[in-house]
Amino acid sequence: MLSEMKNKFTLLIVLFCSVHLFGLYYRLGEVYYFILDGIGFSIIFLEIFLRKNSITHKSHLFEKPLILLYIALFISTISCYYFHGQNIIPTIIAMRYFLYLSIYFLLIQLNIEKNWIESFIIIGSILYIIVFLTQVLVYPIEIVDIGRIDEFNRGLLRFRIEGAGFLMLAGLLSLNRVFVNKKWIFSIFYILCMIGIFMLGFRTLLATAIFSSFILLIRISNKPFTLLLNSIFIAIILSGLYYVPIVNSYIKEVVEVTNNESDMSDDYIRYLTFDFYYHDVNKNNYTLILGNGFPQEDSEYGKYVQGEGVEDNGYIFQDIGLVGFGIIYGVITLIVYLYLSIKAIFTKTKREDVYLSCYFIYLITSSFTTTEIYRAGIFGVISLALYLIDTSAMNLKLIPQKKKIPM
Repeated sequence: MLSEMKNKFTLLIVLFCSVHLFGLYYRLGEVYYFILDGIGFSIIFLEIFLRKNSITHKSHLFEKPLILLYIALFISTISCYYFHGQNIIPTIIAMRYFLYLSIYFLLIQLNIEKNWIESFIIIGSILYIIVFLTQVLVYPIEIVDIGRIDEFNRGLLRFRIEGAGFLMLAGLLSLNRVFVNKKWIFSIFYILCMIGIFMLGFRTLLATAIFSSFILLIRISNKPFTLLLNSIFIAIILSGLYYVPIVNSYIKEVVEVTNNESDMSDDYIRYLTFDFYYHDVNKNNYTLILGNGFPQEDSEYGKYVQGEGVEDNGYIFQDIGLVGFGIIYGVITLIVYLYLSIKAIFTKTKREDVYLSCYFIYLITSSFTTTEIYRAGIFGVISLALYLIDTSAMNLKLIPQKKKIPM
């Protein structure tokens, strides 16, 4: 029992480090950001490499893809050094957030039970909502880093803090519990998570959240009539939200903004951002395949990207989603990361765990124009989802098949 409590406490520390205390370090100073990473990475590697007990799971579905991902990322740092002259160590430090994917290996080592992890996912989303709402209420006083925001946009304070990944994972988990386990109380929490995503103020995330929810309904509905009833239930919820004044106003503004952006054609910022990173930052076909490397602000390469690209023109590679990921980290890394995610989507799990694969559908579809799948703070949440898929798939194989009785 004591060992089990220690394992859970260890995991809690690492997960809170992975989301940097939901941005609350901000009031303490920037140095604490690096301290949190130092604590998190130290615990992960000490637990993985120094534990006496061996890993006991029989199934490691994502072990090889994750190792391949780390190899591909390292190749991008070498490419960055060779073609851009940026030293390898600063490049690794600049993209250190990917190391939180190693929480997957830590979970295998700690062997934490599924129910506890799912409870933490719910708690994590609640904590995120509390921090987010508190910042909105006390604005313009800053308790977290809200960047360059100086006013409300579309009626909302559009800022991001790490840990938003908990919102959609908890929302899909709740929706799964409503329709598979008939725990209707979770419908309230699903609505809260959707409101949380809405309050982030990003139309792509809201649209893909709704899309992923319907995919979940399709996959857990074993009969056409059941699918119809489930769809009607979700439609009623969304229709009710639409008539909330602030929601209705926001949707109308989103439609107007989208139409304006469509009329801008080649002048639209994402086209210009792609042109800058593909033609100016990218050196040649080798760097496109191997990666240009994450720009570190102290190198000449980093100063060029930060100055000419970000500060002067607002060209941020994360704004072009997976395309930006491919240019910076390389097509090889992009393929490996997509393979990892697609494997998570198509791995067969128990019906009560379908929400996990739908979460990766959400991550991929939302990342065509955002950085959701590789945003700082997302990797610990992804590790939880990968581990739960691993566990569910393994348990599914242990369930004996029912033999058909010959007539």
